Amino acid sequence: MMTFDLELFVTWRRGLSARLGRLVPLLLLVMAGGAQAQSTDPIFLIETISVEQAERSTDIIIAESLLVPGREYSERQLRDAVSRISRLPLVLDAEFSLRKGTQRGRYELVIKVEEARRWFFGLDVKSTLWSRPISVSDLTTSDETSTSTGVVGRRFRLGRYGVFFAALGGTDGSINFGYSRHNLLQRGVLFSASYAFAGCSEPRTDATEEGDDACRTEIYGLGLDPTLSSWSSTGASHRVRMSLGIPVRENSSVRLAASVRETGHGLRRRAFEADLSRFERFENREELDFSAAWVFDSVDDPQFPTRGRRWSAGLSLRSLQTDLYTFDLEAPGIERFDFRAAEAGFVFDATRYLPRSDKTSFWAGAQGFLGRSDIDNLPTQERTTIDGNATSWNGGLTFGHSRSLRRLHTPFKWRDWRWENELGLTWTGTSPDFEQSDNPLTGLRIASGIALRNRLGIFRFELAYVDLEGN
Repeated sequence: MMTFDLELFVTWRRGLSARLGRLVPLLLLVMAGGAQAQSTDPIFLIETISVEQAERSTDIIIAESLLVPGREYSERQLRDAVSRISRLPLVLDAEFSLRKGTQRGRYELVIKVEEARRWFFGLDVKSTLWSRPISVSDLTTSDETSTSTGVVGRRFRLGRYGVFFAALGGTDGSINFGYSRHNLLQRGVLFSASYAFAGCSEPRTDATEEGDDACRTEIYGLGLDPTLSSWSSTGASHRVRMSLGIPVRENSSVRLAASVRETGHGLRRRAFEADLSRFERFENREELDFSAAWVFDSVDDPQFPTRGRRWSAGLSLRSLQTDLYTFDLEAPGIERFDFRAAEAGFVFDATRYLPRSDKTSFWAGAQGFLGRSDIDNLPTQERTTIDGNATSWNGGLTFGHSRSLRRLHTPFKWRDWRWENELGLTWTGTSPDFEQSDNPLTGLRIASGIALRNRLGIFRFELAYVDLEGN
């Protein structure tokens, strides 16, 4: 039986009061110090905003800053505004300075930018060595794959805040059109829409044969295709994208994005250890992607970041449907499957960039997804079908290093050479695993490359090694 000791309670109460008496002055001192540190942050009353060396994008630059003349801003807020401007695709670099205004205590904010050219180019060359033969680039298997993606296009101004572009090449298609509307509703909202067409006449059946490079091959996540198969397009595809970015705070925004893609026909087979006597043909493939996320971005450069943070968290919805026709040499005849799959869940992505010196920086990142998948009527190489629900998940860790090899910014030449290295670890799978050998799947990726950026665009060359292991 417990008893209450009044004397012990009084002693404990007095000790607590004494400790609180010493703690409160300490807390007040810390708060006063924090307030003093905050008060020392310079505050500037911005009377006007002007942009120098901008021939076509003055209105967009001022709108993207989210600054309003006649209001007060700290030095940190001004730097964040210039960082947002630097992340515009129309701008290569930006910096700010202050000039005296018409009255004492008032300032003119001067934003000096380096505009990108109307014409833009890009080239991304990758060579990858795989730990085991994989079917990703053509209809044969190989432990080495090479891809080369180029793009050339031009931007056109439409009104004060509108930009239209047309391009050939790229990752989405052979022909691309797009439109972006900045400062929508006079609130800094960004709306973007694009259309991509990819023509495909004849896939390559061997790396030495001629064929159409537009016949893309891709591998879906295990949440949509637990068999880890490669899907090679042999017909034309159309893709429409739309996105809406709504600024909430200085470096934060809510981003909504949706895309729809339709592909006429193509071939499907296992990416690893494929059964050469069995493959599938798909027709009328339809894909839908939708995401809603809270995005924070404070990096100093969108393409060559060296400091800052970038993270996003939100919801993701994906669906895939097509008609699959199986061809089996051991069992003559064609079998049709009406395949449907959908996946929804929570996704996040976070990266932190830390400068080591003026030329060297490091970064570390984490990615993850957790959701539910619904799969209906998916044929497997084992001559069975997958039907049912599953918990799908994937995660990853990324570590990187970059070093500036040469940086030349003059009125006549503007070039950045950078050496980049990256180590990535990934985990993905579903529960249940539907008795598939590559579910769950762990991966290791080591890559090193050189990147060049100038007024025309970005050019990257990368060598990578990928090791994927199933259960």
